[in-house]
Amino acid sequence: ARTVSDSQSDPSGSNSSDVEDVPEEAPAASAERDSEPSLAATVTHLGRFALLEHLGKGGMGSVYAAYDAELDRRVALKLLHRLKGSNAQQRQQTLREARAVARISHPNVISVYEVGESDEHIYIAMEYVDGETLKEWQRRSGLGWRQILEMYLAAGAGLAFAHGVGVVHRDFKPDNVLLGKDGRVRVADFGLARLDWGAEPAEPVAPVEPTKQEV
Repeated sequence: ARTVSDSQSDPSGSNSSDVEDVPEEAPAASAERDSEPSLAATVTHLGRFALLEHLGKGGMGSVYAAYDAELDRRVALKLLHRLKGSNAQQRQQTLREARAVARISHPNVISVYEVGESDEHIYIAMEYVDGETLKEWQRRSGLGWRQILEMYLAAGAGLAFAHGVGVVHRDFKPDNVLLGKDGRVRVADFGLARLDWGAEPAEPVAPVEPTKQEV
């Protein structure tokens, strides 16, 4: 199971993968971050989410496995790095961009359930995917080009929808695409997303489901 670049086993025995990074940081503050120990060692909850374990850390923040008791489900919780000298305007921009990503609803884009703040932390609760990255999947031998093409067409459908509603990914690569055990492709890690406020409303883009066709 992986979180874009880190792996962790689900306590229940199944492997899971998490995705999505968070919106781009303000340039003036991006170079300076507070050093943070693993939050799970000192904090047990963020909002209604119970932290279970630390899964990984990236350039934009840390990812934790968490439990949502209200809806009885496991989620991936992305915690943004706290920025030195950040101000209210920067925080509002970060929240606004994160919520824009959360409004994307498409089968081939990772689901973002909630964006919020707790004790000065900005967090993003996301879908917890049981599967692997597209890069890991491609390392297998015996895959035909048609199988690989189908996966990228599915990812492309998710990207097209996101771009149509004004969210530009800017860091698309196999490491940032998740393939669940259910066979569905999900574009993840919108951490370098840019908002295009002038985008026209998107036309519906049909999800692409991979077939079992062998070559």
